[in-house]
Amino acid sequence: LLLLLLLLSSPVTVAFTAAPPASRTSPSAFATATATTTALNVDGQGMAAGTTRHLLGDVLRSLQPRYLSRVAEAVAGNVKGAVELDATDFADTAPSWEELETTLRGVQTPEERRGREEMERGGGPLSVSADLRLFGGASEPRVKLYRDSAAWCPYCQKAVIALEERRVPYEVVRVDMRCYGNGKPAEFIEVQPSGNLPCAVVDGRVVGESDDVVDAVDALGDGSTPRLRPEGGTAEAERVRDLCDDGRNSLERRLYARWMWWLTGVRKPAEYKRIYEEHLDEVEAALSSAPNGGPYFLGSDLSVVDVRFAPFLERQIASLAYFKGYDVRDASRRPNLARWIAAMEGRPSYAATRSDWYTHSRALPPQLAAQCAFEPGHEEMKRSIDALPDGCDNDDDDDDDGAGASGAATAGDD
Repeated sequence: LLLLLLLLSSPVTVAFTAAPPASRTSPSAFATATATTTALNVDGQGMAAGTTRHLLGDVLRSLQPRYLSRVAEAVAGNVKGAVELDATDFADTAPSWEELETTLRGVQTPEERRGREEMERGGGPLSVSADLRLFGGASEPRVKLYRDSAAWCPYCQKAVIALEERRVPYEVVRVDMRCYGNGKPAEFIEVQPSGNLPCAVVDGRVVGESDDVVDAVDALGDGSTPRLRPEGGTAEAERVRDLCDDGRNSLERRLYARWMWWLTGVRKPAEYKRIYEEHLDEVEAALSSAPNGGPYFLGSDLSVVDVRFAPFLERQIASLAYFKGYDVRDASRRPNLARWIAAMEGRPSYAATRSDWYTHSRALPPQLAAQCAFEPGHEEMKRSIDALPDGCDNDDDDDDDGAGASGAATAGDD
């Protein structure tokens, strides 16, 4: 209304400019407009011109009978009428879970069936499918571990490795991670209000952070297995602090941050790579100076340092091979790191929780909620990983290791 009042208060000239399309952006196309004249240019100019004149021109143009006829013809040309659909295309023909179980049992060998039954009783070798682990003598679990459903989470992987190494009986409750797109169940939120994974109930006490879960589990273990954390006040304890127990200042967290910079950064890839390699060289130096010649960070026995480093180095190995063409485990450059990786892969607690190339390469961006940046030179390793059956092979003879079965390299617990 204000616009109409403005127009009515001054002389109005309606100019139907017949300029050809090529000249419609030329000032000469609007020569009829003067300082005392408001020109409504009904010349097909759109609102992109950003002026009231052209907005009104578009309105007037849209009311012309010829224009309305064209609109009607366009609408009529796109009307397809009723379409018949074959409903059988949408029928649910997938087998039920009961049918799948029957089919599975029909193809299982007797040894496989016995192994499955033993796993359900809490025995046998570790499997990420196991919901109960009793280690022979125990009748009840002492720990209830809430972990991610698909065994992607590196923080959950730490907890499982600690439970297995210390042989603490536990049961598993599976909860979807946030990146799965599903909400957390109410019964879990009652236990862990933050929704973070992992979470453990240890002898009735809720422990909500992965590193605290590892320490709580370590305290429960008996004398049949070595402690993961050395006694306080020792040289080994000081070494633990520097390597993984000093927050963001620890080597493990600094290496993680530099990996993220290089993997996802695009502005200064050469600089990101250089800084990451400097931190990887610190890892090599720490392993070369390990007591008793290693192969682990604190010597001949596994420790909390190895438990914390393993899940994330696993993901660095696979992702940097795929996106950067970089071989973290090159023994010619870092022999002690290569030896540590081989030692970890020889431990059942780690070997059973490792994942595959696909999880830590092609499936990594949605876990990170970020894009990973390819670099020139990645093509050969990427082709090798893509050519693996389903991308899910972690054979050690390939260019790179397939990383671990617990995925999601997030900045903190899920």
